[in-house]
Amino acid sequence: MSRHNNKPVGFDLKESLIGELRDHSYYSMGHTDFTLADLFDGYIFLKPIKELSSCTIDYKFMNDGNWEEAVRNSPDPDWHPRPQNKRQYWETVTEFMNIEKRYENVQ
Repeated sequence: MSRHNNKPVGFDLKESLIGELRDHSYYSMGHTDFTLADLFDGYIFLKPIKELSSCTIDYKFMNDGNWEEAVRNSPDPDWHPRPQNKRQYWETVTEFMNIEKRYENVQ
């Protein structure tokens, strides 16, 4: 991407050469010849990861009226424990959305 001045671009990954790129992330566990097209239909490059910033968290998204639903729909309950209270919920969301910290080791 840097050879093209990091211009934003989107890719269709199905039946494309870029979609054939091998993916060796943990998503590929249990698969042979896992590719980007197996994981995504498309990919959007906005800018290098080091230049991305986190989104604004909407703290009104979860409230007393939808707390139980938020807990039921917590992602990856086998990998991440469901939050026991609202403080834990927002700590998890805040940590996940901290793009700068999550990808600090990406070159």
